[in-house]
Amino acid sequence: MSRMFCDAAVKMIKSAPPACGVYYFFNKLGTIVYIGKSKSLKNRLASHLQSAKSPAAGYSKQQSLYQEACFAAYEPCESETAALLRECEQIKRYRPRYNSQLASDRKYPFIYISDGEYPQIALAYEKNKAGRYFGSFYSEFDANHAITLLNETLGTAFCQRSFEKPSAACLSYHIGKCLGPCEAYISSQGYSRAVNEAIDILSGKAASYINKATSDMLEHSEREEYALAAECRDKAAKLMRLEARAEKLNTDIASGSFAIFFRAYHEEAFTAFRLEGGKVTAAMRFSANKPPGKAEFLEFLSCRGDSFAEGLAKMILEIHADKYFVRLPDAGDAAIAELLEHKASAYLGMQEEETVQHAGGNNG
Repeated sequence: MSRMFCDAAVKMIKSAPPACGVYYFFNKLGTIVYIGKSKSLKNRLASHLQSAKSPAAGYSKQQSLYQEACFAAYEPCESETAALLRECEQIKRYRPRYNSQLASDRKYPFIYISDGEYPQIALAYEKNKAGRYFGSFYSEFDANHAITLLNETLGTAFCQRSFEKPSAACLSYHIGKCLGPCEAYISSQGYSRAVNEAIDILSGKAASYINKATSDMLEHSEREEYALAAECRDKAAKLMRLEARAEKLNTDIASGSFAIFFRAYHEEAFTAFRLEGGKVTAAMRFSANKPPGKAEFLEFLSCRGDSFAEGLAKMILEIHADKYFVRLPDAGDAAIAELLEHKASAYLGMQEEETVQHAGGNNG
């Protein structure tokens, strides 16, 4: 115990209020080494003090934190949701060493589409190049899966080589999977049209492409061109999967009404926010272990208010976490609650699929 916290810090911790908020541990040099949050600062900090007195076996990382921590501070927040966002924001800002799961081990990727005559579609973790970014995604697997679907559907390049100078075409071109920008088999204008389709799809405008693929499928089927009909059917299916994933990308929220499902990856819960005209008007936490039902979403829709911080919507968009956007129709609460029930089930199912697939890839 003597190696954790100075006497003044212990006294301050014991006086912490039973309110939700964010707390900070500092080393003797004043550097933040850990940031946490709790719905009860009093209980959580008391738990840390107790654990420091008699640390459990096997928690070497926790013991190391307790040995290094010297000072503490806390910051009450107006709600558990506000505490979650504040914790994410501060971890991103200070990158404490003992928050490695959020600060280092876990990063949320983007899909990056470069500028130029032959734009590339690639994975990125930082917005440090000129071009368009879509995301963030829940996992690298999720982002790469979306890129693969785009390439398979549109013929954009799987490889990441530069297309400024012609080079030998790869296998994907020879088996009809790629338009062949590497050897300039397609003009820059033609390739840009395919990339612009990718931008439309990632921007949530896949409906017209799905309708076109479905229409083509029916026409080929009527002509008994079954192989071509099957290709169009597969294309429509891939476009629908991309359309579902596009709902997880940052959306223009300045106009219209949205719900956003927000989850930091380490959380056993997610938060639903309602945004109207770019401002947060409702928020509620739900368990991530079971999709919420219609009754729970009706309660969520009934708790509108104007007490949310002015910049909360902007903070939600900027924080790297898993987000799923649902544009809300101009309808009654019962219809909207049914939509949110369906979307939440799809969202949590998608996360489970991505987590299993990602773990399976790591194990293989």
